[in-house]
Amino acid sequence: MSFHVDYWDGLGWKDFLASSAYTARQRSYAASWPGGNVYTPAFVLNGREWKRLGLEGIPTPAAPTGVLQATLGEQGDVTVTFVPSAKRGGPFTASAALLGSGLKSEVKAGENSGRTLQHDFAVFALKSGEMVSQGGGEFRAKLRLPPGRVAKSQSAFAVWITEGRSLESIQAAGGPL
Repeated sequence: MSFHVDYWDGLGWKDFLASSAYTARQRSYAASWPGGNVYTPAFVLNGREWKRLGLEGIPTPAAPTGVLQATLGEQGDVTVTFVPSAKRGGPFTASAALLGSGLKSEVKAGENSGRTLQHDFAVFALKSGEMVSQGGGEFRAKLRLPPGRVAKSQSAFAVWITEGRSLESIQAAGGPL
């Protein structure tokens, strides 16, 4: 997923996908990284910056983390359920994002001036909320994403679970709408 930050907007070109909330999110990540510098990493994996050029070596979970299910209604209502493995007891936070792909922007200024950039899996909407125990080891969250933000032919949906307010996801799922 691509969270477009707004700290580049001062270069004379405003990114239509950028959000100050995504900038704050990136600053939170950077504060937990060695050096604490805010910059655009290749990507973040489980709350850590991924410095390698390729995807080789991405770790797989050492043990099952649980079962995650999510539904997205036509009006943007999201229901997330999570049954963690016996080793995890919460509290948990659920996050859901609407994603857009096949998007283009004409850059008017800055280091990419004159270029047309292609954007895939750009975050259009993001909501997070605390999961509530339902008994029997199940946790549930109800979130609301704005309906109609992206044409279904260009959209995807992603959800992930963290423990408390951790930046490291413990389970994730997603797919096209």
